[in-house]
Formats: sequence, structure tokens, C-alpha cells
Amino acid sequence: MTQKQELQITFEISAENIEEYPEKTDFDHILLTAVDSAFAMLGDSSREAVYRYLENNCRINRREIPCKLDAFVLAIEDLFGKASDLIEMKIMQSLHQLAPEFKFSPREEEFSFLSYVETLRARL
Repeated sequence: MTQKQELQITFEISAENIEEYPEKTDFDHILLTAVDSAFAMLGDSSREAVYRYLENNCRINRREIPCKLDAFVLAIEDLFGKASDLIEMKIMQSLHQLAPEFKFSPREEEFSFLSYVETLRARL
């Protein structure tokens, strides 16, 4: 008999740079702000280095992240390895702060960063 485990994640992060991408859709704006917030934990020079890596090595411009989400996730996983989980969690924390009305309740086997972000996109 298997026990069902509950996954509970607490999010706490400030919403910086929320006005930085005003020409984008709400989802694009929120996602880009969340990515910036997550990369900010690396420090300014490292954050800029990650964006340069994405653009030069993966052909993903900062503003293209929302429309190249699959490639972005693969690039982050390639760059950070296992630590990409931490980056993804930080992005989700920021998304939760920026869209607190969004509730995500997947089954455990369906939970992934991509499923979280795509569900948010569909609801905004």
C-alpha cells in the first residue's frame, strides 16, 4: 500500500522590475519579470552572463523566452544541470507573487515547470 504524499511549496519573493516589459502581453510581462527575479539571485554580472549565453549559444533573446519556452527550459537545464531545478523553483515563486490568484493543483506525476507555466499562460 502506497501512501500519498502532499507537496507543499511556500513562495516568497519580491516583484522587481515589473514595469520593464510593458509592450508584452500580461503573461509575457509576468514571465519575463519572474525570470529576471530568479536570475537576480545569481548577481547582476552572472544574470547578464546567463542572458548572453542564452542569446549567443541558444539563439534565445531575453524577450523571446515566453515564445521559446521549451528551448529556454532545455538551455537552463544544459547550463545549470541539476541546479536548474532551483532556478525553475525561483521562477515559479516569482510567478506566484506576480499572479497570486493563479492556483495550480496538478497530480504529482504531472507536475513540472513547463506544466506550471503553460497552465498559467492558459489562464491569463
